[in-house]
Amino acid sequence: MSETVERVAKIIAASVWDGLLPWDKMPEGYQEGYRKYARRAIAEMREPTEAMVRVADQLPVDDMAAVWRAMIDVALK
Repeated sequence: MSETVERVAKIIAASVWDGLLPWDKMPEGYQEGYRKYARRAIAEMREPTEAMVRVADQLPVDDMAAVWRAMIDVALK
Protein backbone atom coordinates (compact mmCIF):
# COMPACT_ATOMS: atom_id res chain seq x y z
CA MET A 1 0.00 0.00 0.00
CA SER A 2 1.15 3.49 -0.73
CA GLU A 3 2.57 5.72 1.96
CA THR A 4 0.38 8.56 0.70
CA VAL A 5 -2.81 6.50 0.99
CA GLU A 6 -1.87 5.54 4.53
CA ARG A 7 -1.08 9.14 5.52
CA VAL A 8 -4.34 10.47 4.09
CA ALA A 9 -6.35 7.62 5.65
CA LYS A 10 -4.88 8.34 9.07
CA ILE A 11 -5.68 12.05 8.90
CA ILE A 12 -9.25 11.36 7.74
CA ALA A 13 -9.74 8.91 10.61
CA ALA A 14 -8.21 11.31 13.13
CA SER A 15 -10.57 14.03 11.91
CA VAL A 16 -13.61 11.78 12.19
CA TRP A 17 -12.70 10.42 15.61
CA ASP A 18 -11.18 13.69 16.86
CA GLY A 19 -8.26 11.68 18.20
CA LEU A 20 -10.50 9.52 20.44
CA LEU A 21 -9.67 6.29 18.60
CA PRO A 22 -5.97 6.04 17.72
CA TRP A 23 -5.13 4.44 14.38
CA ASP A 24 -3.16 1.60 15.94
CA LYS A 25 -6.16 0.71 18.17
CA MET A 26 -8.67 0.91 15.31
CA PRO A 27 -10.10 -2.36 13.92
CA GLU A 28 -8.58 -3.33 10.56
CA GLY A 29 -11.98 -3.05 8.88
CA TYR A 30 -12.23 0.61 9.93
CA GLN A 31 -8.68 1.26 8.74
CA GLU A 32 -9.47 -0.26 5.34
CA GLY A 33 -12.56 1.92 5.07
CA TYR A 34 -10.48 5.04 5.68
CA ARG A 35 -7.93 3.82 3.11
CA LYS A 36 -10.79 3.55 0.62
CA TYR A 37 -11.82 7.15 1.34
CA ALA A 38 -8.19 8.23 1.02
CA ARG A 39 -7.82 6.57 -2.39
CA ARG A 40 -10.97 8.32 -3.61
CA ALA A 41 -9.78 11.71 -2.35
CA ILE A 42 -6.34 11.29 -3.90
CA ALA A 43 -7.84 10.07 -7.20
CA GLU A 44 -10.05 13.16 -7.33
CA MET A 45 -6.93 15.33 -7.23
CA ARG A 46 -5.37 13.50 -10.18
CA GLU A 47 -6.60 16.10 -12.64
CA PRO A 48 -5.38 19.61 -11.81
CA THR A 49 -7.70 22.58 -11.94
CA GLU A 50 -6.97 25.51 -14.23
CA ALA A 51 -5.71 27.50 -11.24
CA MET A 52 -3.31 24.71 -10.30
CA VAL A 53 -1.93 24.59 -13.85
CA ARG A 54 -1.50 28.38 -13.91
CA VAL A 55 0.54 28.39 -10.70
CA ALA A 56 2.63 25.43 -11.90
CA ASP A 57 3.41 27.24 -15.16
CA GLN A 58 4.94 30.11 -13.17
CA LEU A 59 7.49 27.93 -11.35
CA PRO A 60 10.76 26.42 -12.52
CA VAL A 61 10.36 22.78 -13.49
CA ASP A 62 13.69 21.83 -11.90
CA ASP A 63 12.02 21.81 -8.47
CA MET A 64 9.05 19.50 -8.91
CA ALA A 65 8.45 19.34 -5.15
CA ALA A 66 7.89 23.11 -5.12
CA VAL A 67 5.54 22.82 -8.09
CA TRP A 68 3.59 20.05 -6.32
CA ARG A 69 3.31 22.06 -3.08
CA ALA A 70 2.20 25.18 -4.96
CA MET A 71 -0.48 23.24 -6.82
CA ILE A 72 -1.76 21.68 -3.58
CA ASP A 73 -1.76 25.10 -1.90
CA VAL A 74 -4.04 26.36 -4.67
CA ALA A 75 -6.30 23.32 -4.24
CA LEU A 76 -6.61 23.98 -0.51
CA LYS A 77 -7.78 27.58 -0.94
